[in-house]
Amino acid sequence: MTTETTSRPDGVVLTAIWFIVGAVFSLIGIVAILIFALPAVFTDTTSGIDRYMAVAGVTFGAFIIAILGIADLAAAIGVLQLKGWGRILSIVLAAMGLMLFPVGTIVGVLIIWYMLGDDAKQAFAVDQPKVPDSPAGLEAMSS
Repeated sequence: MTTETTSRPDGVVLTAIWFIVGAVFSLIGIVAILIFALPAVFTDTTSGIDRYMAVAGVTFGAFIIAILGIADLAAAIGVLQLKGWGRILSIVLAAMGLMLFPVGTIVGVLIIWYMLGDDAKQAFAVDQPKVPDSPAGLEAMSS
C-alpha cells in the first residue's frame, strides 16, 4: 500500500492557523455572550420593547459572530485541503479583516498578497494562461 503525502506550503498552513484561531475566538465570543450578555439583558431591562430590542440585538450579534466563525473554519478546512474555494474564501475573509486595525490589517494584507501570488496559485493548481513558446506552439493551440 502506497501513501501519497501532499506537501503544503508554509503560507497555506499559516493561513489555515490564522482562520482556526479566528474560529476559536468566535466560539469564545458566543459563549461569553450566552454567559454574560444575555442574562444581563433579562435582569437589567424592564419589560416591553426595551427587553425585546435588547434580546434581538444580543441575538443578532451572536448570530453574526457564529456565521463568521463558521466561515473561518470553512476557510481553514478549504485551505488545508488546497481547494480553490478555500483560497477564494480566505481572500474574502482577509479583505473583511482589513478593518480590524492593526493586527487584522497586517495579517489580511499578508494573506491577500500570498493567496494572489504564484506560490499559492501553484499550490491550489489555479490554471495559468498557456503562452506558447514558439510559433509552432501557437499553431498547435489554435487547431
